[in-house]
Amino acid sequence: YTAEASVQYSEVDYSAPEYDARENRQTTATLGMRWRPGGSNVFGTGLRHTSGRYPRFQALAEGGFRADTYTRTGIDFFANVEVGGASRIDTRLTVGSTKYDDATQRDSSGLTGFVAWIWQPGAKLRLDTRLTRDTGQNSYFSGSPFIDGAVDNSRTTTSLRLRADYQATAKIRLNAGLTHARRDLVRTVPPNPLIPVNASGQDNTTELTLGATWEPTRSLVIGCDLGHEQRSASGELSLPYSASRLGCYGQIFLR
Repeated sequence: YTAEASVQYSEVDYSAPEYDARENRQTTATLGMRWRPGGSNVFGTGLRHTSGRYPRFQALAEGGFRADTYTRTGIDFFANVEVGGASRIDTRLTVGSTKYDDATQRDSSGLTGFVAWIWQPGAKLRLDTRLTRDTGQNSYFSGSPFIDGAVDNSRTTTSLRLRADYQATAKIRLNAGLTHARRDLVRTVPPNPLIPVNASGQDNTTELTLGATWEPTRSLVIGCDLGHEQRSASGELSLPYSASRLGCYGQIFLR
């Protein structure tokens, strides 16, 4: 048995005053217990509490700002279980609710978390299938690959990801991935007579990626990824788009 406790604090700030309403302060505390009955199997549960604040949620006519605060409480249940010699199932389920003082249209409750199946039939191939449903405060999207100018926020995101990794040689690894994500959107900006307050919508984004990495030495990794995204949208908080991208990178490790 292992007892665990953690505290995490985060801040989001913007230099441009147009983004004042998005600045965020958040503190999360957890307290839980893990049980390892044997081997690599692990089970556990814990309590989670989050307190957050948007300090500049709405500008006041007389000067200054009105803040909006929120709390999220939940119970976590998690497990890492071996299913045969080649498979493993990892899960985390959280039963909880989020409440806001002002932006009550963002209130949510229910199950969040993920379920993952990892299958490694041999030394070279590894398959990862993952279903995730989660919420978050850092979910404002602005800029590539999302369109600038639309002030939207993802209340919940449900995604399914399939990924395959293949060790072609001792130094070359190939990977491929397919992800489909669905966002439930709700406007949470302060009231504005020119912008309807109760706007909502949804969008669906599908992404296909192909990549390769080369490790000429133990301390150097070079890789490239090719991806294509396509999104459909309903409502006024998101826009459809299609985009392709190519990226390469290098990593140096000091061992």
